[in-house]
Amino acid sequence: MIYLLMSVAVATVVAADNTGYFWHISDLHLDPNYWERDGSCRKGKRSNELGQFGDHSCDAPWALLQSAVQMMNQEHGDNLMFILWTGDAISESVKDEEEKYEALRNVTDLLARGFPSDFVFPVLGETDPVNYHRLWELWKQWLPDEAKRSFNEGGYYCIEQKKRMLKVVVLNTNLWTREDGGDPGGQWAWLEEELLKAEENQKTIYLMGHIAPGYDERQGAPARLSLAEPHNSRYISLISKHARIITGQFFGHLHSDTFRIVYGASGEPVSTLFLAPSLTPKLTPSGANNPALRLYKIDSERGDVYDYTQYYLDLDLANTSGEDNWTVEYNFTRYYGLVEVSPAELNDLAQMFTTDEGVKLFGRYWVANSVSTYDMPVKGAWKTAQYCAITQIDYRQYHSCVDQRTSALAASREAVSGGSSSLSAGFLTAILIAALLAR
Repeated sequence: MIYLLMSVAVATVVAADNTGYFWHISDLHLDPNYWERDGSCRKGKRSNELGQFGDHSCDAPWALLQSAVQMMNQEHGDNLMFILWTGDAISESVKDEEEKYEALRNVTDLLARGFPSDFVFPVLGETDPVNYHRLWELWKQWLPDEAKRSFNEGGYYCIEQKKRMLKVVVLNTNLWTREDGGDPGGQWAWLEEELLKAEENQKTIYLMGHIAPGYDERQGAPARLSLAEPHNSRYISLISKHARIITGQFFGHLHSDTFRIVYGASGEPVSTLFLAPSLTPKLTPSGANNPALRLYKIDSERGDVYDYTQYYLDLDLANTSGEDNWTVEYNFTRYYGLVEVSPAELNDLAQMFTTDEGVKLFGRYWVANSVSTYDMPVKGAWKTAQYCAITQIDYRQYHSCVDQRTSALAASREAVSGGSSSLSAGFLTAILIAALLAR
């Protein structure tokens, strides 16, 4: 049940000795040439116009990465189960493979020094080098020997935690962006085997990757898909089949703060995907972000997600003041008034976005989606795109959802006959109030 704006939400009570934490960082997009006169991000700006901690026209400078690791250590550097790093460590402006590898080595060293006693689980992103053997040499400090074979075959691997039920499966979803179907890198056969073994051994599973299935909810029209259609459909089918043992799915790539819901054969919500926003603040076709980091609170035995806290850096303020004051943007359960973090609860939240009563909830989501950089929405199409992307990961169902909601909205406006402007103003006012309350 969701309580609208919302007194204080009562989170699920958990035993202290069964609680674990992990940091999730994604899409760092380090630009080693950030300050260079001929660097890709300058775009007519002088060096003194670029911010110390970044610029919304640019990928991340080294200072932003250092600041992020320092904050993670200071805020919650102890009692961590691991650090999840979901890819795109290097700016797409870096084309030379050797330069990419050198930049990635620097990021790896930064994380290794920042968390010397912790494991980092790296995920391959689209902008990262693709030589699996060289990457294994770089990252083997964190990975078990039994992960070497699959990593060298396709950049994917599994972490078996013998003292816990939870098993961590790290995917290379870049393999699934091509339309040729089949089983690139043998990852599908491997994943199905891992899920079947987990079922037999009564294990639970975390699935982690860079690119999530479904559409980019911030892209507008035409929407940008993520995985190639055959792989997208196959992923949904596999999750529905094994949802009972999958306690968490974590992705990046879109630079946005959102989630996805997978439904079972009878239409019931059975699994949730969490998409974390990016560290880089770069303006993309989908919009800009403030830099963000996420700390999950979980059941350390099974992996059930209890909650998470989203941290962010107000980039303009940081650059103006010269101080990197990371702050809590929101706590997930309190922010949305959730009793627990479950597929059913998040489905209820998404359904509330479409109602008159839930307009303030959608306002909160809208602000969080870009890490507090969005202006107020001016098109009903944006709300439709967000809702359909969350609830319809299948591409055909997504388009059907958009068409149905667009038709219903048009019919509603026609029925109102002239009142659409006042309704729109009321909607924007409610969103503005929600945004102010959320800060």
